[in-house]
Amino acid sequence: MVNLAYRIQGLMFASGNSRHIQGLADLRRPDIVFVKPLFRERYDLVMPRNDYESQRLSPMLKIIASHEFRKIVDHVGGYDTSQTSMTTFLNSQS
Repeated sequence: MVNLAYRIQGLMFASGNSRHIQGLADLRRPDIVFVKPLFRERYDLVMPRNDYESQRLSPMLKIIASHEFRKIVDHVGGYDTSQTSMTTFLNSQS
């Protein structure tokens, strides 16, 4: 499992934003119910270990580990790349 990035999820509205919420201050209005607190969402690339170790995915993994990739993702904004390319191997159950 290769970490791509984390993203802090902000305000999410029902389709069409019928209550016309523009920012955090609107959450204090009596007609607004705050359902879920903000959370950190993790984006990972998951693959079998033999694929991770294959030459087939090596170019992509090098790109993910590059400074240039982090720079591009950071430029998009809203993403945390502090753990980008960190790899975790999970034990498979037989």
